[in-house]
Amino acid sequence: MTHPTIPRPIAPVIHRSLLVDEARLAADVYLRDGDWDVATDFLLIPHASSLGRVDVAALTVRLMHLDSRGHLAYVAAAPAHDRTHLMWIAACLHNDLVAEFATTILCHAHDTGTPVTLPQVDALVDARRDDFLPGFHLLRTSFVRDNLLYLAGDAGLLATDGIVPTTTISPGLRTHLAATDPVALTYLPGATQ
Repeated sequence: MTHPTIPRPIAPVIHRSLLVDEARLAADVYLRDGDWDVATDFLLIPHASSLGRVDVAALTVRLMHLDSRGHLAYVAAAPAHDRTHLMWIAACLHNDLVAEFATTILCHAHDTGTPVTLPQVDALVDARRDDFLPGFHLLRTSFVRDNLLYLAGDAGLLATDGIVPTTTISPGLRTHLAATDPVALTYLPGATQ
């Protein structure tokens, strides 16, 4: 199996979808063939998915992060609900801004029962501007904020009214994460309680 270096983002351009169904396909192909190039080429075949190259690249990098922590086989076999949580974890592992958004803003809002507000997210994005490579300053705060909020909503971690529900994870996923990567539970609001 080829294990290339996992790239880190140049700027926190957050992909607006977790690509949960495509993750299962790519994981299956990678586990069968042991080659990320084959898995990404498969996703670019029109009958396999409607993803473009940018989508496939974002998904592949997320899956590499999961593979490096022993989660890839679980992604391939897991029900959609568990895959959704694992792909959220992958987004957090890949992008420090997503991870900080999860562990500070989402978890705080969950623990206090207060809704997430746009100014809170904007403040996080603006505070992190100097932490990323050149290019981040070209992105509007609202663009990055909206992508963070959309991604959290896609993961089922944020309601449209800004409320963060308790993350309900399956016993199988809880057991898997506890055995392989207990820190990953901190990205899921309320999952550690």
